[in-house]
Amino acid sequence: MNKIRKIKGIDSLYGNNLNKMEFIIFKMYEAVSKVGYKELQVPILEPAESYSEKVIGKSPWPEWNEKGCFYMDIADYSSDYNKNPIITKNILIPEGTVSVTRWLGEQLDENSDIVLPLKIFYNLTCFRNELVDSLNENKKREFKQFGIEVLGTSNILADLENLYMATYLLEEVGIDREEIRSRVNHIQIFSNLCKESNFSAQERVLLKEQLDTIAECKAGKNPERYDDAISNISRILLSKDLSSRINKCWDMIIQFPLGRIDESYYHVFGDNYKVYFDELNYIYDIFKNENINILIDLCVIRSHEYYTGFSFEIDVITRKYNFYEIAGGGRYDKLVKNFVMNSKIELVPCTGFAFGMNRVKKMMDELSLYPLCENVNINFIFDEKNKPILIPVKEPKNYISKFESLLSNNTRFSIYLGDSLDNIDKYAKVNDFELEDSKK
Repeated sequence: MNKIRKIKGIDSLYGNNLNKMEFIIFKMYEAVSKVGYKELQVPILEPAESYSEKVIGKSPWPEWNEKGCFYMDIADYSSDYNKNPIITKNILIPEGTVSVTRWLGEQLDENSDIVLPLKIFYNLTCFRNELVDSLNENKKREFKQFGIEVLGTSNILADLENLYMATYLLEEVGIDREEIRSRVNHIQIFSNLCKESNFSAQERVLLKEQLDTIAECKAGKNPERYDDAISNISRILLSKDLSSRINKCWDMIIQFPLGRIDESYYHVFGDNYKVYFDELNYIYDIFKNENINILIDLCVIRSHEYYTGFSFEIDVITRKYNFYEIAGGGRYDKLVKNFVMNSKIELVPCTGFAFGMNRVKKMMDELSLYPLCENVNINFIFDEKNKPILIPVKEPKNYISKFESLLSNNTRFSIYLGDSLDNIDKYAKVNDFELEDSKK
């Protein structure tokens, strides 16, 4: 008789392996709790419709395939198990952001006192029906995500904090700042050029996948794929009767020298792209001035449907090992409206990112970064008089220096990321912050 064994790609954790995973998670929990983020727990089951094409598009993240999810029919019995139930189709969550935005949509409909933006973090168990032959230490059917989201603001400060938090959290678990690399882009550059090129939805997905492959190759991940990706893109471009300018634009994206966007791109792409180039260069300059490793790469797409603006991938590059795409995220301004009944709400701007914790643990294992012994301090504070300080920052260029100054003083704080300071007093009261004395 065959013995029952575990499902492939779904593992148990015990002993040191469990201790190490929990150490990383608790260190991140401690770090985000100090800077104004509050935990949100969402169910592992989500209505399948939340992941339908009308909500997340045809390709919401790299390697997306609808068959790569676990679906579950649930029988809803009302008052008698002998009566026919209502069957609902559900899904084991494959990531965290969709559930977070569904929760926010419900809050906006049901809670008239809510004052945005909200800063939340989550530690979730997620599920994807990965191909069995592709399973490895980094890719499993059950995996952990630790993510943060800033919900309800279009302020560029939110994009700055979202990207900076990836560096901050990696430093908190022992990674040196110079080893952390952010690769950033603005999704509207790709989307607008696809529109100019009159590409179909399917052609956009194919092109996005090839550009993401080129971005990985440029970063150093399996660079032998580069020539095939170039050939595939060439076939797509040659299938259209594109103008010389549009062909030049696509070539400049593919051949983009990682770094800052120079004037030649402004000249060729034209005025409609200036706002996106300006935003990328602005964020690039702020991070460079703080000696944080950042590269603009116009091939980093991730998803042209899921994301709406600034997006990024995070790598850790050491002398001995390289760890690619251990975190990724960006701005998604259109997602929440799918979950809001209130017709007056048309747009809820949000941004966020998540770590693949299996990848982070593998990185920590290979770099031997665990301390011999360490106490992790997670404080649960219910004293209403002991509130975190809410800090306004007028100039985005001062954000990182202000954040690090507050951090060095062991201050519990949150930097205000709202679109207007006019609402800051109400925001502080509703969200349990003490407004900085100078702004009272």
